[in-house]
This record gives sequence, C-alpha cells and structure tokens, in this order.
Amino acid sequence: LAATQARATAQTVCLVLPTPTFKRLIETYPAFERFFNRKRGEKVSTEIATQKVADLIARKPLACAPDTPAIAAAQQMRAAHVSSLGVVAGDGTLLGIVTQRDLSNKILAEGQAPETPVAAVMTADPVSLPPTALGSDILHIMLERRIGHLPITEAGRFVGMITQTDLTRFQAVSAAVLIRDVVSAETLAEMAAVTARIPQLLVQLVGAHHAHDVVTRLITDIADAVTRRLLVMAERDLGPPPVPYLWLACGSQGRQEQTGVSDQDNCLILDDAAKPEDMEYFRALAKIVCDGLDACGYVHCPGEMM
Repeated sequence: LAATQARATAQTVCLVLPTPTFKRLIETYPAFERFFNRKRGEKVSTEIATQKVADLIARKPLACAPDTPAIAAAQQMRAAHVSSLGVVAGDGTLLGIVTQRDLSNKILAEGQAPETPVAAVMTADPVSLPPTALGSDILHIMLERRIGHLPITEAGRFVGMITQTDLTRFQAVSAAVLIRDVVSAETLAEMAAVTARIPQLLVQLVGAHHAHDVVTRLITDIADAVTRRLLVMAERDLGPPPVPYLWLACGSQGRQEQTGVSDQDNCLILDDAAKPEDMEYFRALAKIVCDGLDACGYVHCPGEMM
C-alpha cells in the first residue's frame, strides 16, 4: 500500500515516471532513494546515535601545519570561534590535534615560548572515525576515552572535527530555540547565523514524520520572529515611526506555509494621518527589513511583491 494518499479537488495533471527511470533514480541518488523508502508506520530516528558522522560535522575542517607557532594556532582558533585544530601534513594527512586545553596546560601553564610549534604539544596520532560511522561510535569513544574532540578522517586525510558542542547543538535545534536566538540577536550577522540552522531543523522535523502543516507552521514562526526583530532593529536605528503602521506578511508566510526555500512577500499599511514627508522614513524602514530578510535567507521576491 502507498504510504501517502492524496485526493485532487480540482482538475489535475498527474505525471508518471516509467518504472526503469524510477529504478535508475533510486540507484543513482541516495536522497531520492531515502524519500521513496519510507515504510508504513516506521519512524525515522533523529537521535544522535543513529546519525551518520558526515551529517554531524558542523563546519569545514580547520587545520594547521605541525610547525605552526602555538600563538598563531591560538589566534586561528579565536578567529574561527573553535576550540581545536587538526594538525596535518602537506598532503592533508592527519598528524594530530591541538586544543585550547593543550595551549593552556602545555604552553601557558608551563611558561613555554608562544612560538613553540604545535607539534610539541599536540595529541599525536589521535583516534579518529570515518564519515560513514554513526553518532553512537562518537559517543562511545568520547565517553570511554574522556575526550571532547574527535577528528574525522577519510583514507587518512583530515575531513572534519566533531566536538561535544556539536553534539549538544544537534540535540538542541528546535523552533523554540531558534526563535529564542533570533530574539536575542543584536546584529544581522547573528540573526543570519540562526536562520542558517533552519535546514537542520527541517531534517529533524521531516525525519520524525511530523504533519506537513505542523512543520510549515513551525518554520513560519521563525520567519515571523525574524521579521519582528528586524522591525525592532529598524526602529532602533531610525527612531520612532511618525505615524502608526502595520507590517503585513503575505504569501507563504502569511498562510503559515513556509518551507526552507521561501521568498518574502510583504507590504506596509500606514495610518491615514501619514504625510508625504513621512514616506522617507517608511522607505528606509522597508529597506532595512527587506534587505535583512534577504540576508537571513528569505530572498527578495522575484515578482517584487515587497
């Protein structure tokens, strides 16, 4: 039996893939295969233990050479907001890892020179996992060896780092958490970093087989929070509005049907007391909010409905 049924309420064109084509797509594209391999009643787990390591890596691999001075490694970590680096050879082979704790305990606490090469303080030949391993492998190794950083290698080459922070972040992603982070964001860059996590939330919501209307409502709630926060930031920069106004969210946001690839559709309703000279304020406010939404992934409407 089909896992999903639909009833058309209007004249509909149904496109049917030939069986050979369908099977070829199944064999060629893993994402296509996963979509059509949903067994009836089966729940797709979103727990860390069953996730592939490749899906848990939060960023591109950050590394340094073994002769890198400790002070340079510390500066690289600070700039990237990370607590560890892979130490690699010229061909990308992993030689070791160096952490903030290494720099603190083995350089600062022992009074060694800041120019000491990281090779002198790194953990050499560390245990690692391939991208195909499961999250349960990470948890077991971290617990057994009491470590907080686990390098990921493929054919000996360093391809990423998994940390305890990454695991916590994966479990913590929810619409409520994202909205909280949006509300507390002080800059557009901070807000864009929050909305960049929406695809991960979508994966978890869809993987858990939540109803479509629940998923789109939760995603729309985040867009609403972003819009409200941008309006607050705009008024903070421009000052109080000259007359009352209402920002109207239209399109998929207005219908509470947003997905991960929705554009923005909006308009302003101004109080009848608005004067021609007030328009400059609202043009500036609209530009701040529309450009802010665009920076957060809600692209400018191709039909210019803004």
